[in-house]
Amino acid sequence: MFCGGLHQRCGAPLHAPATRICLPTQFAQFSLKASRSQVRQRKSVEHPVLARAAGAKAALDDGPEATASLKFTKGSAHKLRRVLDQIRGRSYEEALMILEFLPYRACEDILPTLISAAANAKENLKMSKLNLYISECYADSGPAFKRFSHGYKGRAYKILRPTSHLTIKVKERTKRGRAAQPVVAAEPALVE
Repeated sequence: MFCGGLHQRCGAPLHAPATRICLPTQFAQFSLKASRSQVRQRKSVEHPVLARAAGAKAALDDGPEATASLKFTKGSAHKLRRVLDQIRGRSYEEALMILEFLPYRACEDILPTLISAAANAKENLKMSKLNLYISECYADSGPAFKRFSHGYKGRAYKILRPTSHLTIKVKERTKRGRAAQPVVAAEPALVE
């Protein structure tokens, strides 16, 4: 059942549904019955919106950045990411205010790490804290503490207490990439 057309999402040639699973990835995905020799790499088609976003990000990636990390903090990475998504790309002062008032326990770990990244930027790279913004922040999963709880009839139930690794990177805003501060228009003079 080869119709000669191309799939809408992945751009691969259309095959019979039983032999092909189309997923929007850069590799052709075949069913489990296909051998490794049948799986081929196809040329990825660059999306115009993603290309523009990558170009805009490359324009901002020219300056140095300061990093601070916190390893083996208690709590899952998923709960940290919920807060990190709120402060990513914001200015340093704005991120501090957000972290002060968010009602999550993860803010207690993120706040000192952010302050440490800003201090590293000021002391090591001579950046101004007024012009800093959070260029990158992410949380990765760490090892889990394994504990056991008692169950009925002498059984044991495993309890996993997850840990995570937190990394925050800050950069200084440049006039070319992003404005250092929003420009406030002067009030017009009254004409008599």
